[in-house]
Amino acid sequence: MWTRRARRLFKSPFVLLLAMCFVSAFLLFRLQGNPVVIEYVNDGLMTSLHVQKPSYHVHTLRSAVTQKPTTQNITKAPVNKHGCESWFEDSMEENLEIIKNYPRGNADQFLSNISSVPRSAQTMTSFPVIVTAANYRFYGCTQGLLKSIHEKIVPKYKKVKVIFYDMGLEDDQRAKMQKYCKCEIRTFPFDKFPSHMKRLKTYAWKPLIMKMLLAEYKWVWWMDSSVRFVTDELDSALKYSLDHSHLFFTYDFILSVAEQTDILTFTYLQEDPCKFRHFGEIEATFLLFYSNRLTDIIIDQWATCALNEACIAPPGTHRKLSCSVFNKSIGRCHRFDQSVIGILLRRLYHETNDYPLVDKPFHIHEIRRGEFVDYFPE
Repeated sequence: MWTRRARRLFKSPFVLLLAMCFVSAFLLFRLQGNPVVIEYVNDGLMTSLHVQKPSYHVHTLRSAVTQKPTTQNITKAPVNKHGCESWFEDSMEENLEIIKNYPRGNADQFLSNISSVPRSAQTMTSFPVIVTAANYRFYGCTQGLLKSIHEKIVPKYKKVKVIFYDMGLEDDQRAKMQKYCKCEIRTFPFDKFPSHMKRLKTYAWKPLIMKMLLAEYKWVWWMDSSVRFVTDELDSALKYSLDHSHLFFTYDFILSVAEQTDILTFTYLQEDPCKFRHFGEIEATFLLFYSNRLTDIIIDQWATCALNEACIAPPGTHRKLSCSVFNKSIGRCHRFDQSVIGILLRRLYHETNDYPLVDKPFHIHEIRRGEFVDYFPE
């Protein structure tokens, strides 16, 4: 008899509601301060849902403005090494010290060709200086980027400086670019740097462009010609870059840094690729940097690797531009500049796969590779 009453009691809507309230309260208590965020990511290669789990790892950040250390996520739990013998250092500062001590090879003799000015002499603009580059093959793709900037960004932010690096335009293309791009055109100084820079598919020139511009301007936004803005609502993203020194986006770990980087690059930098197996690549097509101590070290080491062919483009990597995602071996592909910036930023930021860490994901751009646009009127 009691059993029948108990069954009726547990079937009661009131009891079920009470149970649901108890479970909800328990979950809220467990997740308080560490929300689970489900992100919708469209990175131009794939569309996927990411569940951003709470991170308990202690790390030290350098504020872009004050340069004073601040501690985040004060509760420390055992670090998951993902089966590796060793792991990254505990603090941001310790990991930054590792990066500072990467091998420099012959880079310094070429870096002397880049003007160095004190930070106080850099020009600070109200909107980041946008920089892109292309040769004759990507002339139409670059028109698509410029159309996107002119129609989405300029009407709202007004004073937007765009710098275009000519990597080998044809004469008539350059003439039209000068007439319609509303930008400053520069020619990349190949003669000042090692010969492998001329092999454009090593992308070794990109870190050098960023190094040169961050010697002039404090706030610089690299964009590949395939970038297309999808909104003019950039205020939150811009503030994030100022607060955190940079803004970058990541691919899912199915495109891990370890799998997408040749083993010889890891060897050159004295890094264990095992540490990078679990973390997705950095999207090198769209990188925003604000110049401070942290940024200067990252960009300097990115450019240093780019100046050493054995680092950015080891032998045989020209055959690794394409590969199968079903091949899970380390070094199955190589992404040159993207591989190196992935190593640098993942050493500093490895608590979770998804960046930037924001409550509401930024969806401000798309990557449209191979999209050629006839934007110029002639």
